[in-house]
Parts: sequence; structure tokens; C-alpha cells
Amino acid sequence: MSAENILVKRKMSIKDVMERIGLSRAGLYLRTMKGTFPRPIKPFPKEAFWFVSEIDMMVQAYNSGADRYLIEKAIEEIYSKREKASQEFGDKLLDSSAL
Repeated sequence: MSAENILVKRKMSIKDVMERIGLSRAGLYLRTMKGTFPRPIKPFPKEAFWFVSEIDMMVQAYNSGADRYLIEKAIEEIYSKREKASQEFGDKLLDSSAL
């Protein structure tokens, strides 16, 4: 996915992600701390979100029975895409009105 495509993707709130993957808030953040789920994007102190494409990637990895190594690779890919998009688009990536 190109950096441009990330900007047109919907974002998901923590509540949306919790519903989609079936975890509590604590369970979700426990996975982020363990490195088995990507950290959210936090443009503001009280706002956190993930892109739908990121959650889709993680659901696919979990459903396929991926081991920890493959899950960590998927997360690295997500972070790489975020970094590329951030470098290319700067603050537009995090601007809620751009999503």
C-alpha cells in the first residue's frame, strides 16, 4: 500500500478495535506492551486510533495462526508504512479531517 492510500483509509477508535478483535481495553494495551499488537497513533493526548488496514492485517495474522515472529514482522511492516507516510505527508497523516 502506498503512503497516499493510507490517507484515504478509515481510522478505528479503541472501542472499534476492541469490538473487532474481541479484547478488552486492558487486553489490547497488554498486547501492545508485549509487542504483539501495534501501538495506536496518538495525534493528541486523548485521541488514539489505528487505520482499518492495520487492524485487518493483524486479524489476518491472528486468524492464520501466525507465530510471534510473523506477528512481530507484521507490526514492523505497519510501523514502516506509518513512518513512510509520515515522512511523505507530515502532519496530514495524523490530521483527523484528512482521514
